Amino acid sequence: MSDLQLVLLAVGAVAILLVVAYNWWEQQRYKKKAQAAFAHYQQDVLLEPGLTPMDEDTRIAGEDDLPDEEALYNARGQVDARHAPRPVEPSVPERVSSERREPVMGGSRNETPPPGTFSSPIPQPQKTAREALTYPGQQDDKVDLLVDILSHQALDVDLIRAMHRQLNRIGKRVSWQALMSNGEWFPLDVDANLAIMGLRIGLQLADRRGPLDEPSLRQFVATLETFADESESELRLPPLSQALADAQKLDSFCADVDVTIGLNILADSAPFGLVQLRSWLERNGLRLMADGAYHLVNPQGQHLFSIANFDNAPFPPHPLPKDHTEGITLLFDVPRVADGLNVFAQMSDLAFELSGQLSGKLVDDNRKPLSDHGIASIRQQLRAIYGTMNLKGIEPGSQTALRLFA
Repeated sequence: MSDLQLVLLAVGAVAILLVVAYNWWEQQRYKKKAQAAFAHYQQDVLLEPGLTPMDEDTRIAGEDDLPDEEALYNARGQVDARHAPRPVEPSVPERVSSERREPVMGGSRNETPPPGTFSSPIPQPQKTAREALTYPGQQDDKVDLLVDILSHQALDVDLIRAMHRQLNRIGKRVSWQALMSNGEWFPLDVDANLAIMGLRIGLQLADRRGPLDEPSLRQFVATLETFADESESELRLPPLSQALADAQKLDSFCADVDVTIGLNILADSAPFGLVQLRSWLERNGLRLMADGAYHLVNPQGQHLFSIANFDNAPFPPHPLPKDHTEGITLLFDVPRVADGLNVFAQMSDLAFELSGQLSGKLVDDNRKPLSDHGIASIRQQLRAIYGTMNLKGIEPGSQTALRLFA
């Protein structure tokens, strides 16, 4: 092989490496843009329509916010003395390890204890002023570690609130279901008129910050064990090493389908004026949100896609004639959008229209002109991603998907 051939091979290899590195950099840039554009709208409040937003001070309210001793005494006094607690063998949880096994999820959330095991409905005193806490109720055994706590006497709501505050500090979403004294499971409400005889607590196994780790799982279990001891109730734990393995598998699945699509419109001869840009975007139904990006939101309040500044700077709420930008990026957060193929078609149509109105260039990640063929290729990738999610039983844009990709 001649020296010229060797030089040409080396140059070709370097060129390929540069293209791969550039593509990786563009993908990371789009992911950061998408996280900034959608982060403001990923609270559990959106997933639980009946709940209201809650700030950090309320979430970790102090003891002064708890009901007074007289109210607690009256509530406990309503418990039927015939249903005294039965001694429960202390459970010894399996030692947590990083050993990976095939996932075996816990029992169905629809399972209920045998009839007659717990007390009959017990009237409770009228509601008193309670501390404002939210208890997200949506659970899914595909993404949550579900743990049961069962009792033969009404659980103390004071202890439930204390446990709630501690579990909220773990860093993963915690959900709650309550077994009421009528034998039915409901989303937890400590102000309900029926005694709470059991809890089903879910700990989310993964989100965009990564999988559940061993220290967080140990903290979760230790808090539950303390509650079970103090309330003289029975704690039913699934295998904990299996939970860690399930968290790793779920995180790998998320990494495979967590894709953000970005379409760029770059200025050609002159930068885009922000006053004119705002007029065009609002005419197409987009609105500037607190994150500094324009969002298209459907009548149900679901965010479909956003348009961010190409240089990541937030758009000003009141642009001046002198304000300009060198380009914009249309962002589509794939797993968080229901009916994604149609929504992507809507976004790509808008991109072509805007590029014409702005006299800009519609380009892909490599700043190459984006054609109908390129759009068709992206649609094929979307079909594959949505097929993978549906096979997993996690429907794109569903409540489970929204909190999993938060």
